[in-house]
Order: sequence, then C-alpha cells, then structure tokens
Amino acid sequence: LLREVDLQDFLMDDVQFYARAIHQSARLEIFKDDMAPPLEMGTVVAGGTDVLKQQAACPFRAFAKHRLGAQPLNQVGVGLNASERGKLLHATMEAVWKTVQSHAILCSTPEEGLQRIIRDAVAQVVNKMAHNRQFMFSGKFTALEKIRLEKLITAWMELEKQRNPFSVFQTEQERVIDIGGLVFNARIDRIDELLDGRHVIIDYKTGKADVQHWFGERPD
Repeated sequence: LLREVDLQDFLMDDVQFYARAIHQSARLEIFKDDMAPPLEMGTVVAGGTDVLKQQAACPFRAFAKHRLGAQPLNQVGVGLNASERGKLLHATMEAVWKTVQSHAILCSTPEEGLQRIIRDAVAQVVNKMAHNRQFMFSGKFTALEKIRLEKLITAWMELEKQRNPFSVFQTEQERVIDIGGLVFNARIDRIDELLDGRHVIIDYKTGKADVQHWFGERPD
C-alpha cells in the first residue's frame, strides 16, 4: 500500500545552488565603448564601394555591415532576386558589346542582325545560369527570362544609337581605388572612348535613377 503524502513532502530544502550563488555575488561594471578601432591606412575594405553607399545613408549601418559583419537573413522568394537579375543583365551586355564594339557598328548593323546578336548573347548567359540552377529554370521560366532580357536590351540599344559616336574601351573591369587611405575593389560596368579621346564611365541601372541623388550631404 502507498501511504498518503502531503504536498510539503515534495518541496526541496532551501539550498543555495552554485549558479544562484555565483549570480548573486556578481558585480556589474558599465563600460562605454562608442568608438571603433580606426582602420589602418591602406586597409582593403571588404564589400567594395558599397561601404561608401552605406556610410552616406547611415554611418551606423555601414559600421554594422562592414566592420561587424552583420547581415540580414536571406529573403525567400519566387524566381530570381534583384541581384541575380542584375548579374544576368551585366553578363549579357558584356557579351553584346564584345560583338558590337562601337556606336558606328551599332548604327550600321541591320535590325535583324542586331536582334540575332542580342538573342545569342541572352541565350548564352541565361543557359549558363540555368545549368547551375536547374531546379528554378524550367522550360517556361527560361523562355520568359530570355524574352525579358531581349526586350530590355533592344530598348537599351535604341538609346545607345542616339548618343554621339563612341567605341567601347573596356567592360566589367575590376579596379583598385584608394580614397583617403582606404583601398576599395571596384568593378566598372563599361568605359567608352569618345572621338576626342575622353572616357565615359557607364553604370548599368534598370530601376529608377535620378541624377539629383548624386548631390547633397548624403548622396545616393
């Protein structure tokens, strides 16, 4: 037979556990540290020129991202994200200009020939990414992505035709830039050479761009 017990029989003695004893003996110290250690002259800053963009927008965000390595969690979405679409565009433009090479060639190329150049460049770039992302690039998705890029670059070429004569000097060139003793790895989308020998730096943007964002205390 089991004897009847009282609830008090289950209570533990008021013993002092080590964890509680350590916590109660702790002495808190407040240390204010609002200055990060300075970067040494010549330090190569990770993340490229994005640190300048982040610094202009919010110095703390630049510090958190590029000095502390804080990164947001990846967003799960359907299809390609903005970064992947940008890589497709840059690679396709590079392939197109390797063939076209100048404003004169662009303007003298028949419409059918230009469309073939664009179509071949798009197919080359998209098929390369599709080979590594087969779970995403179904037949229908691949076809839609090719159509999107072909339309975008065709419209882009019409804008290029309206420019003064130029030749493509370099595409997708990596450069090391020293600004105020900090060294940045930068990639230039394209450099054109004009008839008078001047160079024009071109940065591809597919979203809304406003020249006014270049000015002010915190340029974008």
